[in-house]
Amino acid sequence: MTKYVIDIVGTCNLKCPSCGRREHYGYTPSYKGLMDFDLFCKVLDKIRDESPGERHRIVLYNWGEPLMHNRIGDIVAAINSRGFEAQISTNGNATKHLEAAIKAKPAVFAISLSGFTKETYEKTHRLGDIDTVTSSIFLAWNAIQRYSPDTQFVIHYHLYKDNGGENLATLKRIVEVLDCDYNVAVAQLIALDDHLDALAGKSNLSKEKTDVLDKMIFSPAEWREMGKEFNGSCPQIDEDRVVVYADGSVRLCCNVMGDKYTLFPSFLDVTKEQIFAARRASDTCGVCMAAGFHNGWAVSDHSRTFRDGVNAAMKTNGGDRYVAVVSLGYRNHTAIKGLLFRHIQRALGRRISKLIRRNPASASYGVG
Repeated sequence: MTKYVIDIVGTCNLKCPSCGRREHYGYTPSYKGLMDFDLFCKVLDKIRDESPGERHRIVLYNWGEPLMHNRIGDIVAAINSRGFEAQISTNGNATKHLEAAIKAKPAVFAISLSGFTKETYEKTHRLGDIDTVTSSIFLAWNAIQRYSPDTQFVIHYHLYKDNGGENLATLKRIVEVLDCDYNVAVAQLIALDDHLDALAGKSNLSKEKTDVLDKMIFSPAEWREMGKEFNGSCPQIDEDRVVVYADGSVRLCCNVMGDKYTLFPSFLDVTKEQIFAARRASDTCGVCMAAGFHNGWAVSDHSRTFRDGVNAAMKTNGGDRYVAVVSLGYRNHTAIKGLLFRHIQRALGRRISKLIRRNPASASYGVG
């Protein structure tokens, strides 16, 4: 099974400081529109024709917000009709096409967030609204029960120094109520350029980025040192992963952004072998691997230094006295305890009541 990362939207509705979208530094791709639906279908057909009979994963996000695409339902349906697996991850702030996306039956539907209070969430998800995201969680859950019960629903939580404790207790309570999957990931700068700039101490990092760096459990230098504990090669070189941008171009990998990382102007005109050959020959890959950043997956799964650092940060911010972070994958049972915020409970109650008033049929899928 090959993983194809296809950014169907060339922009995002948020401006998160940890993201690589820094327009004034020239890293943002020049194309900021929606991927043309006909082009998307041609991309799928090429994938199918190159490896008939294989069930590939089509991941509809990288740097863009997929629910901003007005044909997201058609896109998911096109993936399913070719025997592929559609995966969606959203920030939960674009709700207009949420139901259409789920009605089309994606294999995975995930919502990402970084806290359950306005103050906590908006520091790291700039321009986002936590009430909208909370509502999206329950709207998505209800839609999945009604239209697509086989869809895996995941809440993806970005962990910082100061959003553990009661925020994670809220996450735990919601997960228990909905009986859904969740993934706790330790936050870091998510573009290679930002990692390298921070390591070099370059002054072009904005105040937003330096502020969010102070909130992270590990600095880029600490990620580098932990990565050097492992000697593996880059999974994106060894594994079959292809990154296609919204204009149909092929990018180096999912950890870089900007037109300067375009390998080929059109996915339709190159073979998979040519893509991987160009990636292996890239100087950027050598720089990344020399810094150990390519081993982030191994750090999260196997590094004792990583686990101890996460546990210490969670204890400092009101988490369990003892937290065994064995793996930060789905169903990460860290046995986090705490009280659910009373005002969050009331907010959830109000949101559910509004949902039922708007659509009485959804009452049969209510929670609590």
